[in-house]
Amino acid sequence: MASQIERTPGVRDIVTRSAHALDLWLAANRSLYLAAACLVCLVANLGYAHFRVITSDECLQMIIVRQPDVRSIWNSLMAGVQADPPVADTAMHYLFRLFGDHLLLARLPSVVTFCLMCLCLSLIVWRYTGAIYGAAAFFMPFATVLRSWGSLSRPYAPLLGFSSLALLCWDRLQVPELRHVTRWRVAFILSLAATFSTHFYSITILFPLTLAELAKWRIRKRVDWPTLLCTAVAFIPYLIWSPVLVASARTFLPHPFPSPVFKTLYEFYGDMLFSLPWVGALLMMLLAGAYIGLSNFDGPPRKQINPTVRPLMIFCAACLLLPVCGAVSTAMKMSLYGPRMSLISLFGLVVGLPLVIDLAGARKAVGLALFAAMAGNAAMVAAQGAMRLRGREAPYPALAEFRRLIP
Repeated sequence: MASQIERTPGVRDIVTRSAHALDLWLAANRSLYLAAACLVCLVANLGYAHFRVITSDECLQMIIVRQPDVRSIWNSLMAGVQADPPVADTAMHYLFRLFGDHLLLARLPSVVTFCLMCLCLSLIVWRYTGAIYGAAAFFMPFATVLRSWGSLSRPYAPLLGFSSLALLCWDRLQVPELRHVTRWRVAFILSLAATFSTHFYSITILFPLTLAELAKWRIRKRVDWPTLLCTAVAFIPYLIWSPVLVASARTFLPHPFPSPVFKTLYEFYGDMLFSLPWVGALLMMLLAGAYIGLSNFDGPPRKQINPTVRPLMIFCAACLLLPVCGAVSTAMKMSLYGPRMSLISLFGLVVGLPLVIDLAGARKAVGLALFAAMAGNAAMVAAQGAMRLRGREAPYPALAEFRRLIP
């Protein structure tokens, strides 16, 4: 009996055969691939976390974490040392008590949650586009500025990790025949609440989530009240930590705001991507398209578009607009815009690009090109991270050394 590859119309060259073979292998061995990819991700970021020199923001965070008790941590945040919810600092305070005061320990949550982000985004893409694009999506964050936050103690990687988990749960709740709905709703509440407890910039996820919900309501012709209620419950922690945000606003908002200009906004999108892997992916996709054609016209009839993918694409589009919203809010003196405010915007690229390519009817060879570029870049990053594991952890001065610098 002919194999599935041999029976596939239009398979005439080694590139197409390789793409279909890889797609079939990934579909049959998804758990194995994701476990191996998670191991690569952990090793890469652990190496960088072990090797990197401490940053100024981490120094301020260490001052807070090293406070003698929880009340002192809260008072430091209210004084404006950092504008973060107290959850991460309090948890690290007790971890330092148990395992010792180490910079690498402070960075471990970011290492783990960056891997969680890659895994969740990969599972989302895998559901709609198939194995080869889902596999490529796991390593796409390695080719963006998000990778630099996976080895620092600041709460941006936890923000991204829990946001992606909340997005995964929200996406699964769109399935009409979903089993264990209650479990998925509880997971959505907990992951979104954890997102709101990492950083005050986490509120930006409500913009794409709201637009996606509106799109879903229009498609279904009814309001999804349970999801709306879950979102409201998950927002409670943000309100609990809001006194820190209010105190920080009183401290910093009276000062002059940098005026947003188009050049800053334009450069933001360019700075978020590391050029080499994306140029490589584009080059290989162009070659694949020129060699065998991009359209799947000679293949089997395409399946109908999954209705649940439309709200997800609205979510991706709204994510890509977050930098524009940040610039507008700065112009209106409502917030201070910076690149860190819009890190979630890259979800629109990591999830949206494979969706658009697949819905356009591209061949598997195009997915192979994307996978080769992203996995190749991740392999180089992981190799560098593994080599950095052999170095020594960068020390940081004692708390007293920093206190002398504070007026």
